[in-house]
Amino acid sequence: MIEGDFKYSKDKIEEIKDQFNLPKATMSGFYDSLMFFKKDLEDLYDKRIFHLGHGLSESGYFGWTKDETEGMRTTDNEIQKRILEIYAIILKATGG
Repeated sequence: MIEGDFKYSKDKIEEIKDQFNLPKATMSGFYDSLMFFKKDLEDLYDKRIFHLGHGLSESGYFGWTKDETEGMRTTDNEIQKRILEIYAIILKATGG
């Protein structure tokens, strides 16, 4: 199940999940570890990663130009992409 601020990327996460042909994790310890990791990733995303882009969206108000923030936007986009991929893999492996 997609939870937290990840819900805003539900369609993208579902698209990424479809790219992987992974079996469901059947070993209980492995499955449990993935579920703990899922929760940790949700917390990290909700508290830190989701808000990176928000700060950049407000940068014009503080006098930053688009050219000045372009590198940071690229960094933000790449971080978001990788985190969504990891989250999608966890969901796929846990049957979520």
